[in-house]
Amino acid sequence: MLDSNYMQLIGYAGSNPQVVQAPQREPYCILSLAVNRKWKHGGKQQESTQWFHVFFYGKSALLSGERIAKGDKLWVRGQLQIRKRTHDDGTTQEELYIKGNLFDVLQKPGDLSESNAKPTTQAAALSASNPWHH
Repeated sequence: MLDSNYMQLIGYAGSNPQVVQAPQREPYCILSLAVNRKWKHGGKQQESTQWFHVFFYGKSALLSGERIAKGDKLWVRGQLQIRKRTHDDGTTQEELYIKGNLFDVLQKPGDLSESNAKPTTQAAALSASNPWHH
């Protein structure tokens, strides 16, 4: 059996993507994605929102920076990753994030229906390099 680590999420861009072009590194993009869940419990409507940090690299970073805007409904596919950070006080923290490799814009704010939405792009596969790992 093959091992697999990928996630597919459909949610809303919580901010405009931040594209960073660091010297001597491929560009990367940071995006927050809100995924909503609704259900009924005891006859009452319940709702929760989970926030994910999505990072795109290389060509995907540039495309996401051009085509995604806050409020867009997105389909994102990528790998679940853990990033370890050391703070100034010496404490360490692990953060989960999605290393995105594909995305489609499903709907722009103000579109009447998803059924009329056409995907605008499927980003190219990402390279293996990751500037967030130390």
